[in-house]
Amino acid sequence: CTFHTMKKSTLQDGAGSILLCGPAIALYTAFFVLPTLLATVYYGLLVTPQYESLSSFTVQAADGAAAPSLELLFASVPGNAGRDAQLVKEHATSRDMLDHLVREQAFVEHYSGSSVDFLSRLDPDAGTEELYDYYLEQVSVDYDSASGLLRLSVRAFDSDAATRFSQAILDKSEEMVNALASRARNDRISLARTELERAEGRLGAAGSDWQRVIFTPGRRVFESLGAALRDAGIDNGDLAG
Repeated sequence: CTFHTMKKSTLQDGAGSILLCGPAIALYTAFFVLPTLLATVYYGLLVTPQYESLSSFTVQAADGAAAPSLELLFASVPGNAGRDAQLVKEHATSRDMLDHLVREQAFVEHYSGSSVDFLSRLDPDAGTEELYDYYLEQVSVDYDSASGLLRLSVRAFDSDAATRFSQAILDKSEEMVNALASRARNDRISLARTELERAEGRLGAAGSDWQRVIFTPGRRVFESLGAALRDAGIDNGDLAG
């Protein structure tokens, strides 16, 4: 369009005036004004408030020292603490954890409730993959290798639900840690018992060899002496008398 034939509007920007033609105004409205207006209406009037529960904890080896400032301490986990922390992180964001929350904590019912706005709401008929993707949007775990801290974040549409889901994840993770610790202890006990049995077997074999070395020659001497006395017609009782 040319300047002398178009409709024009003036936008003041502090440095001067900018003249816009009709199509430019339409584009500006479509790409800037309307999205801003819709976002304002949605976030100001429609969006359902979300609450976040934050928990910090560490996975500590059995011989480690306690950290009193932590909210939760998973103890008695043998092995490398960093490796165990990664296991806890993976477990907290696993499909098994999601299944537990769905069965025991009404996860789907909370996030698909009618009070939740349509953009944030979970489809109650969501498939497995869609449900898991939604779960990962609400639950996250970060691991700081420098401090050894794990940070669990859970978002929900009321504070009680956020706390409930967070505690359920922590409790289930602690169960896993205790199971790992128990399994490791049982493995160590089984290994120690096997080694003890092997050591007793070696000791028993060595004792038998030693007895054969010490007592077998002596026994043969007495047997030979007894035979000689019998040949001579001398009774062992006569010798005793």
